[in-house]
Amino acid sequence: MNYILDTIILLTYMWKIKKIANLVRIEDASEDKLENEF
Repeated sequence: MNYILDTIILLTYMWKIKKIANLVRIEDASEDKLENEF
């Protein structure tokens, strides 16, 4: 049963990293997106 818990923790950890990476990417590209939109 332990490996199920490890898998859930790993998936949550990866999801958090992906979410943080997306937030950073959006902040870095926000100026480019504004230029492209207008």
